[in-house]
Amino acid sequence: MTYKVSTACKDEAGNVSIMMALLIVPLLLIVGISIDYANEVNQKLRLDASMDTAILAGVKRAAEVDQAGQKDWSEQATKTAIELFRHNAGKDANVSNLIFNPSFAKSDKVYTGTASYSADVATYMMGIFGTRVVPIGSTAKAQTSTGNFLHIHFVIDNSASMGIGAEEADWIKMRAVTPSQCAFACHQMAAFSPAIAHAATARLRIDVVRDAMINVVKSIKQRVGEDGSVKVTIHTFSNTLVSGAGSSNLDQVTASLIALDLVSGSGGGTYIDHSLKSLNAILPQAGTGVSAADPKGYIVIFSDGLEDSPLYQMTGKGVHPPGATWVYNSGAGYETMGDNTVMQSFNPTLCAAFKAKKYEVFAAQIKYVKSDYLYRRDSNGKANANDANKVDRITRILAPRVEAAFKACVTSPKYAVLATKSSEIEPKLQAIVDAITLSKISALTQ
Repeated sequence: MTYKVSTACKDEAGNVSIMMALLIVPLLLIVGISIDYANEVNQKLRLDASMDTAILAGVKRAAEVDQAGQKDWSEQATKTAIELFRHNAGKDANVSNLIFNPSFAKSDKVYTGTASYSADVATYMMGIFGTRVVPIGSTAKAQTSTGNFLHIHFVIDNSASMGIGAEEADWIKMRAVTPSQCAFACHQMAAFSPAIAHAATARLRIDVVRDAMINVVKSIKQRVGEDGSVKVTIHTFSNTLVSGAGSSNLDQVTASLIALDLVSGSGGGTYIDHSLKSLNAILPQAGTGVSAADPKGYIVIFSDGLEDSPLYQMTGKGVHPPGATWVYNSGAGYETMGDNTVMQSFNPTLCAAFKAKKYEVFAAQIKYVKSDYLYRRDSNGKANANDANKVDRITRILAPRVEAAFKACVTSPKYAVLATKSSEIEPKLQAIVDAITLSKISALTQ
C-alpha cells in the first residue's frame, strides 16, 4: 500500500506575501503619521521656547526704556521681542505662514507682555491623503516689576528673658538696683520690672532689638521710599504669638516699633514651637513679587532660641497657651534645671512649613554669654546656685543646639547669623535686610 503526501503547503509563501502586501500600506501610513506628529511637536516646542524668550526680553526692555523716561517704551519692547523671536525661530522649510504678535502694557510698576504665534507645519505621509500642512500655535504672558514687591515678617522674641541687661555694664547697673542683686532671671521676681532697670539707665536686650529694628526700617524707607513696594509686619512672641496688622507705610511701622517692649503680665516662659505653628496658620502663600497682591515673602526670626516648661506666670506655674501642649524636643535634647524646669532648643523642623509656602527664612540668634555678673546674690554675696547652673547649661550645652537649630530652620545656612554681643544685633540685622534683594524681577505667568 502506498500513501501520497499532500503538497498544499507549498502555497503558504504566496499567502504570506499577499498578507504583507496588504499590511505594508497601513504600516507605512502609521510610520508616516508618527513622523509627521513628531515633526509637529518638535516645531511647536521650538517656537514656544522662542516666544517665551522673546516676551521676557520684551517686558524687560519695556521697563528699562520707560524708567529711562522714553515714551516709546511699548514700541521698543515690541521691536525687541519680534527681532529676538525671528532670530531664534530662524527659517525652516517645513514651517510656513509664521505670524508672531507681541503686545505690552503697564499698570503702576508692573509691565505685562502678552504674545501669540501661529504657523503651518508641512506633513510627509499625511499629504498623500490631502493634509499637506497642520496648524500650530500658542500664547504666552510675562510680567516684570520695577518695584519688586516684598512682604517682610519680623518675628521678635519679647519674652521676659529679653529683659536681661544688654551688656556687662548694664548687668552691673541692674545688680545695684534690683532685689538680690539680680541680673539674670529677674523676671521670676515679682518685685522686678523693666522700669527699675531703665531708671538706673540700664539697657535691656529688648531695648537694643527695638532700636535696631527702628533703624533698619528707616534704612528700608531710604532705599525704596514710600512707593508701597515693601510691606512690613511685626510679630512678637513669648508663650503665644501676637501679630501686627502689617503696613507698607514705613513711618507707621516705625511708630509701632517705638512701643515694642517685654510682654506684660508674664513671669517668664517662652514657647517658640507654639508661636511658629501659630505664625504658619496665618501666613498666606508667598508670591513672585510682580505686584502688591503677589509679594515675595520673607521671615526674619529674632530670639535666643530657648524655650522652657513649665511656663511661668505671676499667678503660678504650669500655665500653657490655650490649645498648646508642651512637647519635649527629644531630637535636639532638653535639660532639666535645678528648679525642675525644662529648657530646650526650639524645633527647627517647624520652619519647613514656611519654606513650603515659598518664604525665605532668616534668623538672628541672640546668644547668652556666661558671666559671674549674671548671678543673683544673697546677703553675704554668695552666688545663686540655680542661676549659676542655668547659665552654665545654657551656654555650654543648649546654645550650640540652638545655633544648629537656627541653621536648620533658615532657607540657607548663610541666612543664620549669631550676635554674641548686643552691639552686634543691629549690624547683623542690617546684613539680613541687605540680603533681601530689591532687584527687578521678570517671570513667565502663563
